[in-house]
Amino acid sequence: MLLLAQNAKVVDLRIARRNLAPIRRALIGQYADEVSARLPAHFPVCPAALCVAFGRALDAALIRGQDAAREAARNRLLLAEAALTHIARLAVVWPRAIGAERRSGSLAEGRRILAGMMAGADPAEGRRRLGAILRREFESCTAGGGTAGRLVARLERIQPELPSDPPLARADAAWFDRRLAAAPQFSDAPDRDGAPAEPCGQFSRAGHPALRIRAMLVQAAEDLQRLEEDAVPVEDLAELGHRSHFAGCGIARTARGPLACRLRLDKGRIVDFRVVGPTEWLAHPDGALARALGALSGPEIEADARAVTAAYAPCVGLEFRLVERVAQAS
Repeated sequence: MLLLAQNAKVVDLRIARRNLAPIRRALIGQYADEVSARLPAHFPVCPAALCVAFGRALDAALIRGQDAAREAARNRLLLAEAALTHIARLAVVWPRAIGAERRSGSLAEGRRILAGMMAGADPAEGRRRLGAILRREFESCTAGGGTAGRLVARLERIQPELPSDPPLARADAAWFDRRLAAAPQFSDAPDRDGAPAEPCGQFSRAGHPALRIRAMLVQAAEDLQRLEEDAVPVEDLAELGHRSHFAGCGIARTARGPLACRLRLDKGRIVDFRVVGPTEWLAHPDGALARALGALSGPEIEADARAVTAAYAPCVGLEFRLVERVAQAS
């Protein structure tokens, strides 16, 4: 993401979308049953969610029967990855946004635990350890004078409330299947009826970036409780997988919204693979993040931009440049 500013005002904003073409090329022609273990190497952002969405898409494509125990294990893995997302926000993303000390060790430890769980380590022990890290970081971040309060205070000073994007409502596997099949570019530039949408329903009423931080704290507290109580979310399995014309589409819920994966098979080999995640929704050029950044002005515009970006957590870096002058259109 590139933000250009002149005279303490934003003059250009470019949110680059992730290039998923190399991932698709790497998987085309591979046997679907052999691909799952290699997915995290191709997709380091939300690897567990991608593996779960891929598994559900494959189940649908091969008309495998629904297995309650398998889905419970998948949802526990998704909850563990959601905990890691919260740890990343609390320990690294938010401190970095306000120039505070980052606790990168917590994030590194959490990543090792999740990787071990995905490789077959004891899931109960993994959840216990992730819960302990998340509780420690949550209590540190929300204590008096902690990172969360300082970030919220900064955001409340710098920006008026802006309209949030409408929620990505009723987007089940069948809906994603239709959109991904009909338009190849949807995986890189998704929209809802031609407009941006908020992928996480919990944030759809948070028009101000400060409200998003508060909503993220509520979400983290709820997921921490689920993790400690081993409360597996119960979902309608029919909404998580869909089959059409030798293809399958599966979705996985993440802390930032749904990740959807669609694959088409021919004799067991992947002939088409498409995936779309929350980052692609948040990177919409007319979306709430772009509008919030575009409204910034003032002498501390770079620091303000980093604070606003942290409230949306799009999993893309921010490059800030001051320009001396802007070329006039000829």
